[in-house]
Amino acid sequence: MKNELEKLLGIIKENRNLVINLYLITREKENSDLIYKIFDTVINYGIKNDFLQIFVSVLEEISNIDDIDFIKYNPCYYSDKNEIEYIESANVPNFSKITRSIIESNLSHIVRIDDELLRYLWAYCIRIESVDNNIFYFRKYNKSKVITKKGLFGLFYKDGYFNKIIQDLFLFDNKIDAFYYNNNIFILNKTYFEQIFNYMDEYKNNAITFLEEIKNLNIIDINDDFINWCLADPKKIKKLIDISNNEYYRDLTFEDIRNAKQEFELAFSLDEINEKINFKNKRDIWEVLKVLNDDYLNSKFTNNKYEVKSKSKK
Repeated sequence: MKNELEKLLGIIKENRNLVINLYLITREKENSDLIYKIFDTVINYGIKNDFLQIFVSVLEEISNIDDIDFIKYNPCYYSDKNEIEYIESANVPNFSKITRSIIESNLSHIVRIDDELLRYLWAYCIRIESVDNNIFYFRKYNKSKVITKKGLFGLFYKDGYFNKIIQDLFLFDNKIDAFYYNNNIFILNKTYFEQIFNYMDEYKNNAITFLEEIKNLNIIDINDDFINWCLADPKKIKKLIDISNNEYYRDLTFEDIRNAKQEFELAFSLDEINEKINFKNKRDIWEVLKVLNDDYLNSKFTNNKYEVKSKSKK
């Protein structure tokens, strides 16, 4: 994948006929539905070039890392290695909805910068087009990055004087949270990527389904408290998705659970008669989830016991 991105970098640097556009993205809830609106903008050549250089700088930074790896997106995976997660765009909620509006020119137009636009401002997208390539990159955005005439006022310094900025001012930095190329989305900021495309609602629905599956396996006495406490915490929701994806729980036996409880001195209680975890205490939830995900490990080198945050198979 690194070779692909290096090839893309070369194409972009050599191409003088790129079409570059900025789109503002708003998001609001109507009943239980999320509504994304895409606003077209008009920007001059200098601004277009600035946004292009941001993308070029990101690709150059990736190219300069010798030991970089590309791994498939995992909601609970975190690492201090030089790694970039990627995911097929078809599997990203709301991505096609946003980009289809742009490609089909089904866009809203900014008439004025008003409170409603700023209240629902959610992200922005830069589209870079050539004859053979269609690239989108995304950055989380909100009204705190906009200085309006009604709120805080800005000053600029020129010739020894401070002067007031009399127009609305949108602030942009040189960061990218995710970008699309060749049917994949490359994730540079996981938290903002998940927020932009509203992963949490998707995760929550999947977690509800998964909890029902676990309940039917009859290895945990899952009650309403367990379900509600899991679904109230985004970290626990993501952990449930991780457990579901890893599928270690499918081979878990009551004897495995009993051994883990004894070896790692875990606090949750067991129902020995019905051979299941007897959930009673909110504080035990993380222990239960980690057992389901096989997160308690014993080093064969030192015999030390570990509770791992993330792991990958060799």
